[in-house]
Amino acid sequence: MELQEFELLQLLDTNFFWFGESIFEVSSILVSTSRNYSTGELTKEAISEKVLHVCKTFDKIPADKLTLEAHFMNDLGLDSLDHVELIMNIEDEFNFEIPDGDAEKLLRPRDIVEYIAQKDLST
Repeated sequence: MELQEFELLQLLDTNFFWFGESIFEVSSILVSTSRNYSTGELTKEAISEKVLHVCKTFDKIPADKLTLEAHFMNDLGLDSLDHVELIMNIEDEFNFEIPDGDAEKLLRPRDIVEYIAQKDLST
């Protein structure tokens, strides 16, 4: 996997933000989170954490019902379009594309973890 770095922007005031060692005045603010990933293989535990993080940040998944074994449609109430959107978020997080035929089979967070672990081992 490639090394990915995103800068952390801290909101100081409604009209200012901190970036590195500078303060900027802006009329609208976009705040991103900071994530640094090392190169090399991810453990299943690390993959699980990242998958659950993506699921938790998906606004249509009730966080109190989320487990690795929860079924996206039956347990968490997603419809097919929500599922496609979630898979796209997973693709963005892990920086690779999941073919539609494979994505249709990823019905639980654990399925995604297993799929990514296999993908990571085969690359």
